[in-house]
Amino acid sequence: MAGAPIISLRGIANRFGPVTVHENLDLDVQPGEVLGLIGGSGSGKSVLLRTILGLRRPQAGDVRVLGVDITRADENARRAVRRQWGVLFQDGALFSSLTVIENIKVPLREFTNLPPDAMDDVAAMKLRMMGLAPEAALKYPSELSGGMRKRAGLARALVMDPAVVFLDEPTAGLDPIGAAAFDALLADLRAALGLTVVMITHDLDSLYAVCDRVAVLAEKRIYAVGTIGELLRVDHPWLREYFTGPRGRRTRGGWRRGRDTLGAVSKGERMEIRASYVLVGVFTLMAVVGALAFILWTAGRGGGVNLVQYDINFTGHVSGLSVANDVLFNGVKVGTVKAITISPTDPGRVKVRIEIAADTPVREDSMASLEARGITGVTVVQISGGTATSPLLKPHDGEDVAVIPAQLSRLEALFAGLPAVVSDGRELIQRIAGMADDENRRTLAQTLQSLDMLTARLAARADAMDRIIGNLDVTTRRLANASAGLEGTTGDMRDYLRTDLRDSTRAVGDMARRMDGLVARAEPGVAKFSGEGLEDMRRLLAEARQLVATLDRLAHKVESDPRRFLFGNPVPEYDAR
Repeated sequence: MAGAPIISLRGIANRFGPVTVHENLDLDVQPGEVLGLIGGSGSGKSVLLRTILGLRRPQAGDVRVLGVDITRADENARRAVRRQWGVLFQDGALFSSLTVIENIKVPLREFTNLPPDAMDDVAAMKLRMMGLAPEAALKYPSELSGGMRKRAGLARALVMDPAVVFLDEPTAGLDPIGAAAFDALLADLRAALGLTVVMITHDLDSLYAVCDRVAVLAEKRIYAVGTIGELLRVDHPWLREYFTGPRGRRTRGGWRRGRDTLGAVSKGERMEIRASYVLVGVFTLMAVVGALAFILWTAGRGGGVNLVQYDINFTGHVSGLSVANDVLFNGVKVGTVKAITISPTDPGRVKVRIEIAADTPVREDSMASLEARGITGVTVVQISGGTATSPLLKPHDGEDVAVIPAQLSRLEALFAGLPAVVSDGRELIQRIAGMADDENRRTLAQTLQSLDMLTARLAARADAMDRIIGNLDVTTRRLANASAGLEGTTGDMRDYLRTDLRDSTRAVGDMARRMDGLVARAEPGVAKFSGEGLEDMRRLLAEARQLVATLDRLAHKVESDPRRFLFGNPVPEYDAR
């Protein structure tokens, strides 16, 4: 294995009181390998795994995972590393109160902000990768078999697409068929995803099937690391018993079938793994070639479409717009952006050249704007259709291509108006702040205090107010009665004045007419007298006529409003309500 180790342990010491479990332990795990960790019961395999995961702080030594010193890093750094590993505990360690798919989504909820639908999709995909049926997603762990729980636990460990996976006795408790199926699944996943796997196991079949190297934990340290063939040559009692005992011989015999030596077996395993890589690579290459062929076929089908170019001059920024972005005509894609350049004479203007289908009805009153598509922030060019009576847009004299007028999009118009809105808002806030200065607050407080005092005093004198209102009611009724009596008196006076005054006026008028007739008849004789006597008679008649007119007007006023004639302006009436 070449390159820097993905996991590096140096000088690890773990003690529980007077008991020392690990002392001066060193181990390296290379990227992309499956490392099996074996050892006798009580040798500290699980303690070592907890130390690597940062669940236990060793008394001495350094633990580096993905280049981060777990023993000394802060919580943010450890959390960033935890996002890049997955752990399959013994028997799956699923939460019994959650369904399978809810268990798989636990790391997504802890480390990501994906929407719920996206979490469901990712969890369902990992579930299918593990070979579990879709109906298993809604089952609880107690409803699953041991093998299904292991697969569900592995799906949870892989849901974040980790770089490293830790497996603690993954095939323990499984029947031989289930264990073999799990080993095959692990081999396929390692070949397809390029995982680095650290696996604690006692299963010899798993060691032969999927492990590149095996680390032996003995005598409080990593006693030996290597392939199975290399470990067979290590002289250690536990290793000899483990690999050459009855179980070891049967397992080795099955794997030696068709091979000459155990070293060849290990080499054959590596060749098998490399063959898997080759198959995966060939499949990937075929998929890429097929995709390219489809793209070329699609492009060939579209090669017969006639295209035409237009220019659009935008003022201001064109954030999010790139070459090959879509051009839409009334929301329908008709072409793409071919070039974006800044005007050399006007740095504030950006020229965008587009290429669209020639049959697109771009008219002289068509307008172009920039619109953001969805939540992606990708900007597209949007062309409005214009009116049907407008002629099609043609290049002007001296222009290579026609120029479509640009207008502000709704979003740009909103942004353009924001400074004014912000300015008005700032001015309003300043005015409000000015109104709320200390002097105004004191004045308002005094006014409220005065109103409170007035209200309290009015409430204390409620009985007196009731008496005043009652007295006003009595007074109003008395005034109403007096007004009614006055109205009757006024009516009587109206009748009296109308009758007598008209009679008097009529009598004076008759007298005046008689005197006019007398004067007329006597005028010849009277003419013989002096002019002074006649002039006195004429003044007497004029005054008599004026008296008649005055009496007539007086009778009219009395008849229309006798009360006002007698008492002047009417007395204001009071509403008794």
